[in-house]
Amino acid sequence: CTQSGAILIGPNEITEFRSPVPADTTVTNPEAGVTGVVYETDPQLRARRERSLIQKGTNTAEAIYAAVADLNLEFIAVLENDTDAVVDGIPAHSFMTIAEGSTLELIAERVYQNKPFGIRAYGTSEVTVIDSKGYPHTIGITRPTTKEIYVKCEVVRPENVAIAGVRAMRDALIDHVNSLAIAEDVIWADMFAPATMASPQIKVKTVQISFDGITWATTDLPIGTPERAGASLDTVTLAAV
Repeated sequence: CTQSGAILIGPNEITEFRSPVPADTTVTNPEAGVTGVVYETDPQLRARRERSLIQKGTNTAEAIYAAVADLNLEFIAVLENDTDAVVDGIPAHSFMTIAEGSTLELIAERVYQNKPFGIRAYGTSEVTVIDSKGYPHTIGITRPTTKEIYVKCEVVRPENVAIAGVRAMRDALIDHVNSLAIAEDVIWADMFAPATMASPQIKVKTVQISFDGITWATTDLPIGTPERAGASLDTVTLAAV
């Protein structure tokens, strides 16, 4: 490598050989590459050492969080259920690690090294971690899921303003929803600004949002911790009146 920092590789971006390979004429990568972790700076090293001291002292949700945080993930949450009943989908006496970024194997290894003894690491995906004695342990990890958001907007377009302005407003609403962080609620009042800024000459008359495109509301939509709001051309519509 000749430069520091993350190098993102999307699907089908690797198309050239570094060196000729006999009998092979083409190459491609059907799946996106797994981005590594940037080499840490001295302050990051010192911070990691402080977190590691906490990890050695107690196996708690904070210790698991600190261990997984070293992977520089985009999102981390550790939810604990110490009751005798299922809570928010988490089995009794279990915890769930929600993480976006890195690989399931690396995350599971960190979780196993710091989880309390006898407490289940629950998750929608399961990874087998082999301990130092060769025994397998199942560690659950949950990836955030996309919660589809529908948006219906009525606008007033003056005759001298091109219809392209309406499309720009639609695209701005899609980008706004998709830019929300994991577990961040969809705030109804925040939907006006992106549309207005995209095409100030067109006035926003009404905005409604929905989870299913059937029941519409002018109130906020709550997003759960394992979820991220998402929108597309199929879920966002603008009508000029």
